[in-house]
Amino acid sequence: MLAVEWDGPALVLSFEGGEGGLLGMPRSGAEGMGPQGRRFPREKAGMTEGVQHACLRPQGEVAMQASVPVRTGGKGIRAAAARGAWRRIKGFASRHEYRCLLAYNTACYLALALISLSPNGTVGKLSPIHLEMHGNRFLAGLLRVTRLYDASGLQLQIAFMVLTLMIMGGFLWAISVFRRMDLSFSAVAGFAVLLSIILVFTPPLLSKDLFSYIYYGRTLSVYGMNPYEVTPQMLPDPLLFFVGRYWKNTGSVYGPLFTYFSALLTLVAGRGITANIYAFKGCMALFHLANTAMIWDLLKRSDPERRSFLSMLYAWNPLVLMMSVGGGHNDIMMMTLALLALVFLQRGRRQLFFLALTLSVMVKFITGILLIAYLIHLTAKRIPGREKLKEAAALLCIFLALTIAFYLPFWRGPGTARYFLQNLSLHNFFSPGGLLSALFASALRFLLWFPRGTADLLGGIMARMILTPVFLLALWRKPRQASCDLEMGECFFAVIMAYILTVNFFNPWYMVWAFAFLPLRPWDRVSWAALAGGNLSMTWGSSLRPY
Repeated sequence: MLAVEWDGPALVLSFEGGEGGLLGMPRSGAEGMGPQGRRFPREKAGMTEGVQHACLRPQGEVAMQASVPVRTGGKGIRAAAARGAWRRIKGFASRHEYRCLLAYNTACYLALALISLSPNGTVGKLSPIHLEMHGNRFLAGLLRVTRLYDASGLQLQIAFMVLTLMIMGGFLWAISVFRRMDLSFSAVAGFAVLLSIILVFTPPLLSKDLFSYIYYGRTLSVYGMNPYEVTPQMLPDPLLFFVGRYWKNTGSVYGPLFTYFSALLTLVAGRGITANIYAFKGCMALFHLANTAMIWDLLKRSDPERRSFLSMLYAWNPLVLMMSVGGGHNDIMMMTLALLALVFLQRGRRQLFFLALTLSVMVKFITGILLIAYLIHLTAKRIPGREKLKEAAALLCIFLALTIAFYLPFWRGPGTARYFLQNLSLHNFFSPGGLLSALFASALRFLLWFPRGTADLLGGIMARMILTPVFLLALWRKPRQASCDLEMGECFFAVIMAYILTVNFFNPWYMVWAFAFLPLRPWDRVSWAALAGGNLSMTWGSSLRPY
């Protein structure tokens, strides 16, 4: 016999006679269970839906079933259904979150590749790749269905901004996943390979610098002329149409090692512009993967517990992928040699460290400040003075010998460096130094009535007078604070960031310099700020002019 009664805040169901247990659905948990009854607190009675079932199961058989009606309504049923659906979604996400993450990011980068094929030239700069891709019926049809074929520059700019924010959202999701999961190197590098393949076969993204690289290489390999003296405008080549307006009348501003490398690639790729684009971007993708492997190796000693998370911060970084692989910028090659130098330093191979760091300078001169930083670090090391002098002399000798050897075939006097020196005078509003220079120039023009040329010159000088001491202070203090060679990666990050924040000219791909060293420092607010600010710089510092 089943008896039902209220006892204070609980609903009591009891069974008289027979054996077995009484099973029920408690509202907020049972106070006890026995063969003769079960106690249910009253509070959960209002939260259950429909009918409460109590089943007596003697010796494995269902003997009876009793029901207790409770108050309910349509609103409660819908709320319970919503909660159940949300629990199922969370359960699926927790089981398949990593796969969902990969699918989401892959879809975003495929969408970016599709947008880059719009013939407008806003995101993917106009190149023969557009003509070849539009000859494909599937891609041409897809561009027409998505209305990208006839999209205006403004529409493509908005689409790029939205898609960039989506990609950054995917990167934040990856940060969340990797902080909870310890994945292997193949998981980190494998997805970086997939994204690199997608970006290699797009037109040059957000910049036309890649066409200048090809031109400087052709100047040496095809025409046998000096790219530090001859500008693209002086040579009758079909590639001239695609070179950026400023760079048509500018010789090479890069190091001689990159000039030799460019000449070799153009020699291998031949005269086809598309083949040259793929050759350069493919090599930059390989440098990106090599950097990922070296960061993984460097973290083996400095931070092995978070190696997969910190390596992912570089390998999946949207700016590094879009600018270095998608845009083909040579900054990634420079950082490959800088990271290789750190690998040698960590293993105690100091002369190879000097060699690799000097070769990095021979690609692009910015890493010259890292050579200076290491010399300053030597002054604070607790070793005998003779050892310090010996190490500094070895570094300087290797640097001078390689510089002379690489520059000798191109050297035609001081005029060989005129385009590099000319490039140092560039400024824009995307950098703190450029913005401060513009503010000073505007004040001199409109308040003190200085001529425009004079105001611009004095504004630049005043900005440098304020910001240069800040950079020099960081260059002096950070290397001296490094207690051992394992901390040089963090030191190099600080020096590079100090330079970026005080220079008068900034492009988003300059952040690749800092992002290569960011995994080698502690994960803190500085790292968060650098990641956020650097990646967001793509939305306001990229070239989104249709041409």
